[in-house]
Amino acid sequence: MAEERIFPTTLSGKSEYFNRCIPYCDTNKVRLVIDVTKIGDLVTGLGTWNGVYPDSINKNLTTKTLRDQRDNLIPQFENGLREIYKDIPQSKLTDADRNTLNLKKPDTTKTPRPKITDVPFAKIAGKEGALMEVTCRTSHDSSRPSIHEDADGVELVYIISDKAPASPGECTKTIFRSRAKFFIQLDIAEAGKHMYGYVRWKNNSDDNKSGPYSAVNGMISE
Repeated sequence: MAEERIFPTTLSGKSEYFNRCIPYCDTNKVRLVIDVTKIGDLVTGLGTWNGVYPDSINKNLTTKTLRDQRDNLIPQFENGLREIYKDIPQSKLTDADRNTLNLKKPDTTKTPRPKITDVPFAKIAGKEGALMEVTCRTSHDSSRPSIHEDADGVELVYIISDKAPASPGECTKTIFRSRAKFFIQLDIAEAGKHMYGYVRWKNNSDDNKSGPYSAVNGMISE
């Protein structure tokens, strides 16, 4: 399913959104059935943000440490708010809540998904112990893993070999994941070899609408 576009894309927009919506959720946590621990963590983080953010965008005060702190807080806030919004019963949300939090009413009309024409921007990285990290993103998400709005997830076909396959058909293993970032545990005996593969956005209900493959590869580490 397509991910709802909730958060602004600019730093100033994000700061305004966090400072509007985190306190709003905290104030209305009982009515909206929000987990007190989840919103409490975000309120604490917002205090840190408001100490770091102004200096991080001030050319006379900014440092790499400040910018890193700021940039690390953004996914924490966005992922935390996504979890909170997902847990709120739809019946509890008023029009005022939706306008404040930028949450649209669910579309109950099912429309056919189009054929996917984009390839994933993907990479495979070998981690210690023959663990392979696979990360995919769409063309419009440059900073975080993401799933194509018309896909159910990612399909990866791969082979462990000393030679790159000529096509996806030469790969012997196939896996599907609904997340844009995931791990594959391989046999430690394969350390030092290459994992060659192809990834594509997958439509599980109609494979003819799945996207084209993109080649990836990575070295298996001990």
